[in-house]
Amino acid sequence: MLDVIVIGAGPAGVVAALRAAVGLLGGAVIGDQLQARQKQDEEVQRRMAAQQAEIERQQRELDQLKAQQARSERVLLTHTERVTVG
Repeated sequence: MLDVIVIGAGPAGVVAALRAAVGLLGGAVIGDQLQARQKQDEEVQRRMAAQQAEIERQQRELDQLKAQQARSERVLLTHTERVTVG
């Protein structure tokens, strides 16, 4: 028979599991789970940082394209004015 069932691995679930481990298992099982969770969190943070860097790179590229488009439109407008006036 089970004494404790913890559902969820969020902050409350981790605290519940730790308390159960200290009271029932002496903390032997939960330590490995916490280390695995910590590694997962670090991986998520690394991926989020990489995604943020990619978003920033794409934003710079978009800004450059918008600037090029604006320059092209000015050149086209100038050329059209010269042709119309001339």
